[in-house]
This record gives sequence, C-alpha cells and structure tokens, in this order.
Amino acid sequence: MGDGSPTPPATFGGPGWTVRAATHGDDVQRGDWWAPCGVTTEWGRIRSVLLSWPSERFSVVGDADESLFLSWPDLNTLRRQCEETTRFFEEHGVRVHVHRSAEPPPMNYLFMRDLIFMCGDGAVLARPASPVRAPEVRWAQAALAELGVPILCTIAGEGTLEGADCLWIGGNTVLVGVGTRTNVQGAEQLRGVLSGRGVDVQTVSLPTGVQHLLGVFVMLDSDLAMARGDCMSPEILSVLQGQGIDVLLFDEGEESGALRGMNGVTFGPREVVIPTGCPGIEQQLRDAGVTVHSLDVGAYIQAAGALGCMTAILHRD
Repeated sequence: MGDGSPTPPATFGGPGWTVRAATHGDDVQRGDWWAPCGVTTEWGRIRSVLLSWPSERFSVVGDADESLFLSWPDLNTLRRQCEETTRFFEEHGVRVHVHRSAEPPPMNYLFMRDLIFMCGDGAVLARPASPVRAPEVRWAQAALAELGVPILCTIAGEGTLEGADCLWIGGNTVLVGVGTRTNVQGAEQLRGVLSGRGVDVQTVSLPTGVQHLLGVFVMLDSDLAMARGDCMSPEILSVLQGQGIDVLLFDEGEESGALRGMNGVTFGPREVVIPTGCPGIEQQLRDAGVTVHSLDVGAYIQAAGALGCMTAILHRD
C-alpha cells in the first residue's frame, strides 16, 4: 500500500475485490438469479402468470358480505374452475404458477391481481385497504419469493394500493385509480418506485361504486381499450384519448355488470379471454377485430371477481 501497511485481502477491498457493474434490471433480464419476469404493457404477449389454489376454508360456509363476496362460492367449483383456467392458459403457451400454500391462506386470497403490481424488473406488493384482505400480502410475498420474482417494495405507512387499480396505458405511463381501495399515499409511493425507472404515474378518481380501475376499462392493444360506459368518467376517457387510445364502450347491462363480461385477461395484442355467457360483448369485440376466448369462472364471480382479478401477470413480452 506504500505506507508499510499490509495489503488487505479481497474481503476487505483488497486485490480480487470487484464491484458489480450491472443494474438490477440487467440481472433480471439475464435470468441467472431471478425468474423471468417483468411487465411494462397490458397487451404484450403473456409468458407467465400466478394463480392461487382456493383455500380449504371455503368448506365452511360463512357470511358472504363480511368476506366481501356477493354470495358464498362452492370450494369444489372454485378449484375446478382454477384447474380449467390453468389448463387453458397452458394450452395457449403460458407458464402458470399456482400457489398452494401449506398453511391455508385467507379466503379472499383468490384475486392475485389485486396483491401485486408488476414493473419491468420486479413486483410491488400491494397494501389492501380492507382489514379483511390485509393479511393476504403475506401469502403473495411468499409466492413471489418461492418463484424467484424480485420484490421491489411493499406499500407501507398510511398508503393503500391494489394492483387492479394500476394499469399500463403506454410504454412509460401507468394510470392509477384513486378511490375506495387505493389512496393518494399509495399512489405516491408507487410513483416513487416508477419515476426512477423513467415511468410517469398519472392518477384519476374512480367513480363511486367501482371496485378497481380494471373494472372501468381493459387495454386490448396499445391503441385500443374496452370500457364500461356506465363507469367511464370524462376524466378517465380524456386520459385514454390523450394517449391515442380508442375506447370501445359497452352498454350497461347484465353482461358488463353481473356477468363480469369485461373482467378479462388480454393474452396479446387484440386477443382476450373473458367470462362465458356474454355473447353481446364477444360479438362487439370480434367486430373490432379482437380474438375472443371465454371461460367459466362463475364461482369467482360469486366472490366478486373474475378472470382479470384472479390472474397476476408476472411476465409479458
């Protein structure tokens, strides 16, 4: 060292010590340590998703309203529909991870989209506003850790945020719906994560009675979305149109309401899977050049969700 001091070993910064040059994003893209993951659009081709195996707690009938359900779903039907959804995704080239926890998770641990928001290089863990759903994040965290998906942060403090309130509407823009389930503090924490990644976060107010922003519109392509006309506010419509996005508006009715016909998953550009029993929505989508598939998720609809809610998308092109 020139002053008579002994040369320190590598562990103390001596010869042999090197500093990593790659960014975290580089590490994720390389795929040596982390699972292939990352989402920066709502319409890129899906590569992997996360579902939850319905809890055995459903075998004991409880109060639907206390659990935030519309009516009490049957456990065997939930599990059959989870298996059918898994098989459908796999048949379309999607890798499906079904989280089967050794410890029975909370009953509402069905709707994985709510618990995770995926960025280009990892996940942000949500913080649900409802005390009933608050414990679910622990199970979501375990699922991501088992898969090797990096967790960038967890919404904390007074912030609340659910993944279904956060939608990519452009390659560098995320729209966050602020309402009953996601508050301003949660949106600001997400903004802190994304701003360093060159992503702009815009916020809009959700109309009264809407669960999530995902219940207002679903992106079908970079320039096309489908939306519930009865829930679409002028503010949200203005933001989408400002991004050059055409909006297919669906009339208020049983298909868009009770049957959750728009609560779907976009597989890739202009290809979507929606709940069964919605021929009017299917035809309007086909008329717009969209390829449509359908699946029976009636038991999940009883639990106040459907395909879009139950599917956490971990990796898109």
